[in-house]
Amino acid sequence: MALDETMKNKAEELTGKAKEVAGKVTGDQDLQAEGNVDQASGKAKEVGNKVSEKLDDAKEAVSDAADKLGAHVKAAADKVKDAISGE
Repeated sequence: MALDETMKNKAEELTGKAKEVAGKVTGDQDLQAEGNVDQASGKAKEVGNKVSEKLDDAKEAVSDAADKLGAHVKAAADKVKDAISGE
C-alpha cells in the first residue's frame, strides 16, 4: 500500500475526529455525525487497502507455488521419460 494513501486515510480520520469534537462542543449534531462518517470512511479505506495488499501477497505466493509445482512435474516427467527410454 502506498504511503500517500495511508496518509490520506489517516488525515480523513483525523479530520473526522476534529469535526466530531467540534460538533460535540458546539452542539452541532450534523457536524458531529459528519465527523463520525469521515472517521468511518478513512478506516474503511485503510482496511480496503490492507485487504488488497494481502490479496496481492496471496496471488504472488500462489504463482510461486505453481512455478515450483511445474518444475517438479517437469522433473518427474523427465525421469519417467528416461526410465522408459532406458537411460
